[in-house]
Amino acid sequence: MTNYFDPVGLVITVAIFSFIPFLVVTATSFLKISAVLLILRNALGLQQVPPNMVLYGISLVLSLLVMTPVLSQSIELFKSRDDQLPSKGSEIVRALEEASPPVMNFLKQNTGPEFLEAATDTAMKFHTKYGGAVPQADDFRVLLPAFVSSQLSEAFKIGIAIYLPFVIIDLAVSCILMALGMMMVSPNSISLPIKLMLFVAVDGWQKITDGLVISYL
Repeated sequence: MTNYFDPVGLVITVAIFSFIPFLVVTATSFLKISAVLLILRNALGLQQVPPNMVLYGISLVLSLLVMTPVLSQSIELFKSRDDQLPSKGSEIVRALEEASPPVMNFLKQNTGPEFLEAATDTAMKFHTKYGGAVPQADDFRVLLPAFVSSQLSEAFKIGIAIYLPFVIIDLAVSCILMALGMMMVSPNSISLPIKLMLFVAVDGWQKITDGLVISYL
């Protein structure tokens, strides 16, 4: 009976599958989308509504929408090598390298040049001290941390724009309650319904989700 996987290939395959959750979180649009949605929930003043699982589910669905063309191209490159799937460890690694250009291109397009330059300089310092291959701007070990930093920076910039209107509402409610001498009333109990009504009135969920997806075009 023919063996489709040698021991090394099996170990590499298992290791690759174990890294999939890590790559989904760090090498896709999931990072920025989930961060923005969590900031939005905090800005509204809600504690666990929607719960984390729901926000992560929404982030995953939107990330699937963004990443489907990229993953489709990578899968096509992976399958176009030959009619049979790679069985040996070296073949699997080579197949993944040949299928990686669409993902690498996505990371590069969505990474700020200043973050890429900083990551390259840091990698070069480690190369100077410890040796190894000379880091390049298009290396995955350089591109991934630059992408993560860039995505977090963009998420926080969006978060500031989301937070400001709700902070103004909180301040206005606090000032009004103080002027009326109602210091014993919690400002959050008044501002929360106002913020929710405002968010629903402007169709906030639709605008934010559409904006996050379109930001990758």
